Amino acid sequence: MDVIKVHEDEANQYDQQAAAWGWNPEVFFGLMWEYVRKGDRLLDAGIGTGLCSEPFRKAGVGITGFDGSEKMLGLCRDKQISDDLVVHRIEDVPWPYQDACFEHVIMGGVLHFFGSLRAIFKQARRVLVGPGAFAFNLSLLTTSDQNRHGVADGTPYVKVPDEASGVSIYKHSEAYILSLLGALGMTLEKRLSFLASCNPQTFEEHHSTLFVARKYT
Repeated sequence: MDVIKVHEDEANQYDQQAAAWGWNPEVFFGLMWEYVRKGDRLLDAGIGTGLCSEPFRKAGVGITGFDGSEKMLGLCRDKQISDDLVVHRIEDVPWPYQDACFEHVIMGGVLHFFGSLRAIFKQARRVLVGPGAFAFNLSLLTTSDQNRHGVADGTPYVKVPDEASGVSIYKHSEAYILSLLGALGMTLEKRLSFLASCNPQTFEEHHSTLFVARKYT
């Protein structure tokens, strides 16, 4: 199933569903606030309806965003979160921006749709001005996951079914994420594991981990 089509079909209910499932996108701003200054420029890659960017806009940050779903971008535009929105898939590289043109890059609720993240992370680093902050969340591969799916030690990521989205998602090993950041010369500043959502019918919980890294060189 095409992830963009899923989001196109559910765009009008997306914000209500996110609230019902307990998604709190403010966690991005909460972990990044000390790096954020009024007038900074932030790129939200996979901006959707703008839930993650809204607290930054209220703090006086200039928001630029792209997403593969035209309907999601239309809803974001209606909220007046950003006047600079374009239709573009996060996996299509290079992104349509020049080098070193943003103080911050965020990716909220999007990376679990991809296995290899190397090309995406390279783009995030490319468009950042040092010491820019790069924040993203994803589902980490646990020992329990490895045992359940028969995954060998050292596996960077595994594809698993996801109840919430109706499509398969990827869980990534923490070692893989840290190795990517290190290879790109980015320094991990913060890491927070949190309850990202809870099915209001079955009460099944989905946990995610938010990373904040910075580009110093």
